[in-house]
Amino acid sequence: KVKCDGVEYEAGRILVAAGGWTAGLLKLPENVLIPQRVPVHWFDVGNNPVYSLGNFPVNFWQIPVGEDEALTYREFYSLPTTSRKPLVKAAFHNGLAPCDPKFLDSNVSQVEVDAIKTVLSQYIQGLSDQHVESEVCLYTMTTDGDFYLGKIPATKNIYGVALAGHGFKFAPVLGELLADLLTDTEPDFVLDTFSPRRFMS
Repeated sequence: KVKCDGVEYEAGRILVAAGGWTAGLLKLPENVLIPQRVPVHWFDVGNNPVYSLGNFPVNFWQIPVGEDEALTYREFYSLPTTSRKPLVKAAFHNGLAPCDPKFLDSNVSQVEVDAIKTVLSQYIQGLSDQHVESEVCLYTMTTDGDFYLGKIPATKNIYGVALAGHGFKFAPVLGELLADLLTDTEPDFVLDTFSPRRFMS
């Protein structure tokens, strides 16, 4: 049974896919699913076809950082514009701050904007000079960086999923796999790598 805004829902099984709130809803230990605050930026490139889908590739970078940094490399990505909006999306993928989603700071600082502009100016010509809009989203990271996907240990009918910041591109196949798990259908893939059981001590 699930109670939500005064309404009660009942089902034979439940899949909890609540992003940064998943760990809290499932009452998991703190070190299993870690919400992280992710500043995301959109650069307005107007009608410049250089950055459009088909001309500008989806790209993901690992770049070196200074010796005094905690990270050995920094990861960032950018995505091309589509026909809907002339905006290139760019953001860092690692080096992110853990956060409590209930008290998320949704303001993007100038320091955070300048950081992404700096790497873009070095690696992708022309983007950092464009007007930028920013907002904050959430990753739900596992300690090993892989998906969290399957039945919650010590339960009979509760399943959970968290996608470690890279699940969107796999959404169609993940939907099929989760449907298989919830209907006792053998999935087409071995899912042991992603099983919640791997975090049991």
